[in-house]
This record gives sequence, C-alpha cells and structure tokens, in this order.
Amino acid sequence: MMTAGIDISTSEWRTVLMESDGHIAGSFRIPTINRPPAEISRDLATFFSGRNGKKMDVVLGVGGKGVVLRHLVLPRLERADLLGVAGSELASQMNCSIDNSLFDCSVIEDFEQDGISKVRVLAVSADRDGIVAAIETIGAGGGEVRAVEPAAFALLRYADIMEKPAAGRFWVQLHENVISVGVTADGRIIFWRDVHQDTSLIGESGARSQAAREQIVSEVMQSYDFFSTKHHQIVIDQAILLSSFMAGGSLRESLAPALELAMEDENPFVRLGASPNEYPETDRAGTSAYVVAAGLAMRVLRS
Repeated sequence: MMTAGIDISTSEWRTVLMESDGHIAGSFRIPTINRPPAEISRDLATFFSGRNGKKMDVVLGVGGKGVVLRHLVLPRLERADLLGVAGSELASQMNCSIDNSLFDCSVIEDFEQDGISKVRVLAVSADRDGIVAAIETIGAGGGEVRAVEPAAFALLRYADIMEKPAAGRFWVQLHENVISVGVTADGRIIFWRDVHQDTSLIGESGARSQAAREQIVSEVMQSYDFFSTKHHQIVIDQAILLSSFMAGGSLRESLAPALELAMEDENPFVRLGASPNEYPETDRAGTSAYVVAAGLAMRVLRS
C-alpha cells in the first residue's frame, strides 16, 4: 500500500509518496500559480499512474496563510467533545462561522486547576472552501483524501523518527507570506506561532534581500524570546529551518548565531532511506521543504 502526503500552499503542492514500510517511493512538486484545477489534476494523475485503477490514498496538509492556530485551556473531555468545544471557542475568538471552517486540536498538557481536570491544546482552524476545492482537485487526479491535518501536526509526527534529543526542537518554516515558528518536545507541540511576513524577497540579491532576511530573523527571535520567557524549563538544543527558497542557506547562516543554536538542514529523503532518484527533481537543495509532506504520509503508519 502506498500513501501520498500533500503539503499545499498558494504557489505549489509538495508531495511525498510513501510505502507502508515507511520508505519514500517518490516525490514531486506541482506549481499552482495561475493554473486551473484541471491542469493540477492532470499532473497528479501522471504521478499517481500505475495504481491498477485504484485511487491513491492521500493525507492533505494545510498551513501558512488561511490557517489560524491558537493555544486554548479547556476542560478534559473525550476527543470528539474536546474538538467540538475547541472549534466553538476558536470560532468565537475569530468571529467566524463554524460552518465555514474546519477545526482540529492537539493536546499539549494535562493539568489540574482548582480541582478541575483541564488540558492545554493547540487548536487549528482552516478555510473549508479552500480545502474542499483541493480535495476535489485531488479526486479528479486519481487521489482520495483520507485525512486533512495542519502542517504543525505533521511536523510533530516526523519529529518522532528523529534521534531523541535531550530537550526540545525549534522549528522555523517559511511559507510564501507566513513564517511558522514552533517547538516540539516530549512528543508534544509545546509552542506554535504563525507570523505574517513577506518572505519572497529573500530569494533576490542585494539590499532588499538582506533587509528581508534581517526582518525574518527579527520576527523569529521575538517568537523564540517569547517562548523562552513562558517555558524557561524547556531547553532547546536543536533548531531546524524548513524552506524551499534557494536563499535558505544564507538565512540559516543569519539565524544560527542569533539563536545561539546549530541550525540544521533536515533531509527527509536521507532520514527515510530514499535512493537519490527519489529526491525532488526540481530543487535538490530544498529537500527540507518536504518534511511536512513526509510527516503527512507517515500518518498511515500510525493508523
């Protein structure tokens, strides 16, 4: 059995195909800007071919613009009830309709407060219409979406296969106009924040690119300092930058000394034992951008 993890964004869809034993069987990137859904479906059909008439199982990931994450404190409930309460609370904070959004949540911490059992969760809301449109495009291309989940949850799943650190990991993920900053430790998402920031200029050269990198470093450091203040008991001993931009290397060189951490370049294809011909063809230097897609595909290993 093979599963595809598709990490969608406004400019491209990154996909990792994974065998049931956890090995990567292939990867591809589909550009989406100014392209009708029918063209994207045809590209998917090409990559999904050879399934003997069967639909490709797909786990769809959403992140970046159009996705909202909030930390909430809620009563300890069964999963279905907890999700309902988290969705209502998040919709209330965002002043939006529950019917127009999809919700999910991940428990960060269980604790007692005034004799009442409570949980701290990371709640996520995503635009329903955009997800439904993506599901229809995937279906026309020969795929069947089995699950939809936030990119942050996929990163948490992926982190489980990495060497266990003494403490936590600090993640920095660049989307087109959003910087996602998060911390995972002990199998949980301890902290997550999305910062709206234009990241397109870092791929250019000259003063504009330098100014963009400095702004991104500043935003990341604000999130890092905020986390350190609120969770001083958790020591971060590893930082990872996930970026499909060619300028990711120079950004990594700027972030590492600011964070005073080694900024590592995670390669899911090496981690999961893929052969070189299964690396993405379009940008072999940007393999870290496929970590989310790999984490999505790995969901089938836990089902």
